[in-house]
Amino acid sequence: MSENEMLEADRIIIGENVSFKRFNGKLILSTAKREEMPLFTFDRNLAAECKINGAKSFV
Repeated sequence: MSENEMLEADRIIIGENVSFKRFNGKLILSTAKREEMPLFTFDRNLAAECKINGAKSFV
């Protein structure tokens, strides 16, 4: 995880006006997107965000 990934997650949270409780999910999403890797998750909200942000996910 890099400083850029943390800043990207922070930017998304502020831009979407969501709680910092979602920070971990945003951080995981930004990493998966950067690495162009699918995200395996049981979190349906995170899976939906993957779709919105162009990342592949498996639920």
